[in-house]
Amino acid sequence: MTMDWYGNRLVGAPGSLSAKGNSAPIAENSDHFERKEVLVFLKVELNHTRKTEDINFLSEILRACRLSLTDIALFDGAGPGDLDTLRTQCDPRTMLMIGITPAEVGLPIHFPHFQLQMFDGIQLLSLPPIGDFRNDKVLKSKLWNLLKQIFSL
Repeated sequence: MTMDWYGNRLVGAPGSLSAKGNSAPIAENSDHFERKEVLVFLKVELNHTRKTEDINFLSEILRACRLSLTDIALFDGAGPGDLDTLRTQCDPRTMLMIGITPAEVGLPIHFPHFQLQMFDGIQLLSLPPIGDFRNDKVLKSKLWNLLKQIFSL
């Protein structure tokens, strides 16, 4: 459903989230992701229903942070594979890795879930798969406390 609402506005980078579950871009126009201060790498289920639930849940999280899917660059999985180019194009201040390890997105560091980490001027947060949050109030609370720090809420 969210894919229907946002269509080509989710992101426009190679490796971005697509309705088909691969790493094909939603939109080809790079203007859609340039200068996005928040990069989100999200590993989603291949099941269409689960993918829709994951995106809807992410939308709720973003809304609580006073953001929307149009405010971020969202990538399915590890993204386009060239983190340096992506960082140059987007100039991110924050990277959220949900169900993805820092190594999978090309970062040369490792740190546990729920630990804010600064690296090369970017605030990083690694999180478990988004489905783990759905029915777990403790995980949601941990996430919310970190997001309040990151986004000064």
